[in-house]
Amino acid sequence: MSLAIDTSKVVGVTIGGKETLILEGSFDLDAYEFRYGDRPDDFIGGGLGYHFRTEEGGLYYGPIEAIQMVEVSG
Repeated sequence: MSLAIDTSKVVGVTIGGKETLILEGSFDLDAYEFRYGDRPDDFIGGGLGYHFRTEEGGLYYGPIEAIQMVEVSG
């Protein structure tokens, strides 16, 4: 059995025990890294991460491992 999650349907996440409502359709997964310069090798860390916009307009990024629970629409 697969627990596949359609990222376009994510409307809420729990991170650090706090539930956050997400603007539907704004949640996505991508490479996650911190950059400190303009050269391709000017980064610290890396891995799979998330980004989303809240209903209030905030934009958030973080490592996928930080998400404890996901709420989906429909």
